[in-house]
Amino acid sequence: MDIIFFLNEAVLEGQHYTWSSVLLILIIVGCLLSGIIHWWQSANALCTSIFITQVALLIVFYIVNVKEQASLLMSGTLLIWVLYLLIESHKMAYIDDLTQINSRRALNEKLLALPKNYIVVMADIDHFKKFNDTYGHDMGDSVLYRVAQELAKVEQGGKVFRYGGEEFTILFFNKQWSDIEDSLEHLRESVQNMKVSVFDVKKGTQKNVQVTVSMGACESQSSTDSEQIFKFADDALYKAKRNGRNRIELKK
Repeated sequence: MDIIFFLNEAVLEGQHYTWSSVLLILIIVGCLLSGIIHWWQSANALCTSIFITQVALLIVFYIVNVKEQASLLMSGTLLIWVLYLLIESHKMAYIDDLTQINSRRALNEKLLALPKNYIVVMADIDHFKKFNDTYGHDMGDSVLYRVAQELAKVEQGGKVFRYGGEEFTILFFNKQWSDIEDSLEHLRESVQNMKVSVFDVKKGTQKNVQVTVSMGACESQSSTDSEQIFKFADDALYKAKRNGRNRIELKK
């Protein structure tokens, strides 16, 4: 307590800052720089909230002289923390941890409010089990991430979800097959043209391999529920597999 009292009372010669103020400045600046680095590297909601909180503390320290104002800003800082923690909780619940795209839970929520016209597309990575057996699960996870990120570039307002394992779902709302056919074909080609670097354990070398996806699609029907539409899309996917893979089939 004596040391804290001394720091609070000791004044730098010719300056208006106490030693404790200087120490606090150094701590805040250090934390701010650390927060900026972590935010730049990960850009997630929690790091963002820490970064904003540190900026708010600097504002409190340099600008606010009235206790009521300080209390207001500190309350605002707390609300920022709560907001971003809620965002992070939502991300944990609805974003797939491995692929960083929408999860199966997010898909199930979307299915509760489907419009009249929609298209379900089921996509599956070809020969993924063989790939895992050859290069290992770590390389398999890397491929899942790369493919998911490529599928997430889908146009025409498509929403991509990880359905499970190496299978993905793409939903299109208020679209007809003629609207999205070319976009899906472009998406299939973009996955095919990816250069995926893997480590061959047997040969001890790094090499590039090709990854492809098969897709099956089905348009909504007024007399058919979404569960059946998903089954039809899945049937079309397996038809694409039987017909040689790396292709798209539409259930008619």
